[in-house]
Amino acid sequence: MKRPILEFMAFVCLAVIWQAVHQMFGQAEGFRMWGIGLLVVSVALTFRASIPVHFGRRQVGELVGWRRAYVLLPAYIIGGLVTLFPHQVACTISLKGYVCP
Repeated sequence: MKRPILEFMAFVCLAVIWQAVHQMFGQAEGFRMWGIGLLVVSVALTFRASIPVHFGRRQVGELVGWRRAYVLLPAYIIGGLVTLFPHQVACTISLKGYVCP
């Protein structure tokens, strides 16, 4: 019972920090905060024995061993790029509402 509550509270904390950074420092830093959040979640998933795969609310499988790389490598790459180059990534993917010169 405690674990879902703690996961929800961690999500709420990251969302509040993300919004605060976005409001105080602008779009690029808010997007960078999203990238940092993705890296934090990726690091947490790195140390799990398996990563559950869900389709909607139903769990359809688990990624175990080297198969976890199917989720972790793209998450590390995207999180790193967004953290290091938030403005360039946002303009490249045409992020809705993002102001590009």
